[in-house]
Amino acid sequence: RLPTQKTLRDMKRNDLDAAVGKHGGYIEVASRMGLRSSFRRSRGYWACRENLLREVRSFASASLNSDEGVACPRYAELERAGRHDLKYGIEIHGGRMAVAELLGGAHGNRAEG
Repeated sequence: RLPTQKTLRDMKRNDLDAAVGKHGGYIEVASRMGLRSSFRRSRGYWACRENLLREVRSFASASLNSDEGVACPRYAELERAGRHDLKYGIEIHGGRMAVAELLGGAHGNRAEG
């Protein structure tokens, strides 16, 4: 996980805080580094379909190496990666099959688990 702004400031690393800001902010820098941000998303973030699809695509491209397009990740994969937030987002949009349809039908006929 990328340290929070408060953590960096408590450590007197204002230089790193400024650098993170200059390079797009904590979420962007964490994503580029393959880390998760400690930043909490705003209320209603997962209700937005575009946010969900962007997060699923980002997760899939970073961890699934699928040659058949972006597949909706299995819940077990999300849990192993600590992405309970993304699992929640998928669930509120109707589950894996529904999100797979939003992604263009690539749900991967893999056993759940």
